Amino acid sequence: MSWLIIVIAAHVLNALVFVLTKALLEKYITNEKVFAILIGILGLIGFVMAPFGLVFPSLVNFSIDILAGATFVWALYFFYSVLKKFDASTVVPVSGASVPIFTFILSFIFLNERLQLNELLAFGLLLVGTVVISLVRSKHPLTIKAFSVTVLSGFTFAISYFLTKFAYETHDFVSAFVWMRVGSFIGALVLLLDPKAREATMRIVKKTSAKIKISFIGVMTLAAAAFLLLNWGISLASVSLVNALQGVQYAFLIIIVILGNIFLPKIIKEKIRGWVLIEKIFAIFLIAGGIVLLTLAG
Repeated sequence: MSWLIIVIAAHVLNALVFVLTKALLEKYITNEKVFAILIGILGLIGFVMAPFGLVFPSLVNFSIDILAGATFVWALYFFYSVLKKFDASTVVPVSGASVPIFTFILSFIFLNERLQLNELLAFGLLLVGTVVISLVRSKHPLTIKAFSVTVLSGFTFAISYFLTKFAYETHDFVSAFVWMRVGSFIGALVLLLDPKAREATMRIVKKTSAKIKISFIGVMTLAAAAFLLLNWGISLASVSLVNALQGVQYAFLIIIVILGNIFLPKIIKEKIRGWVLIEKIFAIFLIAGGIVLLTLAG
């Protein structure tokens, strides 16, 4: 199967997951830290892949695997804390646009990479698109604090993706994937150091209705499928190419929100109409164009 099909499928699934996750955060699992913790704990399910070639890497590689998984869970926490209160069609592109910017900064520091003229243009498009979509006149525009936390999530995701690509380049897919899931579990344990998070997690596990648990498991199953496909794509192609296709995710995100307004208005509450829709599409074109140009430059 072509890596392109794999990555597009992952981004489309992720768009659906983001919209459904926001619905869960608004109505049922209202503590964003608990949401990230549960995802980190469920990461241990990755051990089902152990029989297909799990080996223990060197201490350095093992440490990188653990950090890659842990930072992913922490990035989710930052991301969910904003997604809970603001429009998915704004939060997701801002966070997504931040990732390639910080990925380059990491490459600049650790790999001695430098920007060419077309790469500067790409970053200009990313920055302008990010500013435009964050200032769209929606019902819930991003505050300065929310914007900062969203960018922080992008920075943390960039660290995770940077380490993930390194892991896949230094040892086999199964071993890297499984040990990174252990890292996600450890990242969840760190979040559980917060007494309020522990209490909220236990309350949700013990007292939440079966319907909500099934809904959560369903969304997490979709998220796991998207995550597995995305990691598979990263292992087969450049992480920059994988990130470049996030424009597909943003486009489907808007489509899903619009369809949700029509068919599931009680679940999908975000409204995208008129000039707000036009402004968001324009901003997404800028962001997608910047990501694609950055990829072509690489």
